[in-house]
Amino acid sequence: MTPCPTNSCDRIPEALQGKPFSRLFKEMTGVAPGEFIVQHKMTEACHLLKETNLSCKEIAAQLGYGDTAAFSRSFRTDRGMSPMKFRKKGQLQ
Repeated sequence: MTPCPTNSCDRIPEALQGKPFSRLFKEMTGVAPGEFIVQHKMTEACHLLKETNLSCKEIAAQLGYGDTAAFSRSFRTDRGMSPMKFRKKGQLQ
């Protein structure tokens, strides 16, 4: 990891000082950092399912999931259906 350049810490805005990152992030975006990341991953997953022929295993790996089951659980929780059902539904439209 490259060390922080000299004086770069002096440029941290006053708003950041003394506040935990997650609290500040939620104040600015309305969602917690973890939820934001999951939302972004699910948006990208939907795009990949609609626009590519990548397998669920390949999409899971591309999005940083350790295994397909974890990706499928996350997708089902967020979108209310399995990734494959989402893909099939998109093909019918």
